[in-house]
Amino acid sequence: MLVVLMLAPLSARADTPDWTWDPAHPAAVPSWIQVVNPPADSTSSLATQQFKINPPDAAAELVVTICYGEVEGGFLRVSWQSDSTAVWLSENLYEGVALPNRRALRIPLSVLHTDGLLTLQASQADLKVSKILFSWVTPRAVLVDSALGPVVAVDRFGAALHEQDLNGEVPSEVDDDIWNGNVVTAPLSLAPVRIENGVGFEFELEKAPQQSRLVVQVEGLPMESSLYVWLNGKPAGVVEMAVPSLSDPGYYTNAAGVMEYAGWRQGSVLVPAQLLQPGTNQLQFSWTASPDPALAVKDLKLELFYPPAP
Repeated sequence: MLVVLMLAPLSARADTPDWTWDPAHPAAVPSWIQVVNPPADSTSSLATQQFKINPPDAAAELVVTICYGEVEGGFLRVSWQSDSTAVWLSENLYEGVALPNRRALRIPLSVLHTDGLLTLQASQADLKVSKILFSWVTPRAVLVDSALGPVVAVDRFGAALHEQDLNGEVPSEVDDDIWNGNVVTAPLSLAPVRIENGVGFEFELEKAPQQSRLVVQVEGLPMESSLYVWLNGKPAGVVEMAVPSLSDPGYYTNAAGVMEYAGWRQGSVLVPAQLLQPGTNQLQFSWTASPDPALAVKDLKLELFYPPAP
């Protein structure tokens, strides 16, 4: 079924190109933004960076994609600071995995068109933000399959984005199974979790399916490495990992001069249904990287196909 979605920002406006703030590789600053460096404060140990933004269009909204390194137990908060008030866009972008990451935030019209400063503040003296991509987006009518759920935007790479992709929050573990015809999508673990120390995921099935597919978001897996799935102690396949466009701001060059990616990548694999059993099942991952990388997964879901009753 197709539905008309009236607010689905597509790619950046042709007349207002994207701009990337990258302290390591400075570029010309467009007229609609001013980089504000707050005065030094000897009484504060919190790193702060601010931006003064003048929207080029009354109908345009702004999506900022922030690339950063997480600090264990720390925070990176984002707000819109005016003379009298502060609107929190994210109280903490960190997802608790202490890995290089990238996340996007949508700045709504109600906030953007007030006089204020986009403000980033970290829990330590180093902001640990490597770059920020500023993308202007405008509402357009677009047809969206209702099975995708409440899509709020479509990014420059054609990916459908939901509210949780742009609100700066960490997903909770509360989610229900979703039926679509004869296929049920069962969430196994939605919140981010580190797995390099051998974390397993247990789940219950009323009966074994005819076919199954695993979907997962992975962070920290090197591009040249493979991720393997194990079900109930038996090998269940190799996860096909997405490779982001080279124009994605998540790419960076490490100290050894090797290009790496900071952020989540989606993976999927058809797993042999005969490895699943009624009752308790256990799923684990292994990988080929050496030495073992710091790895995290989230949005771990299992699609199960049950044939129609005769």
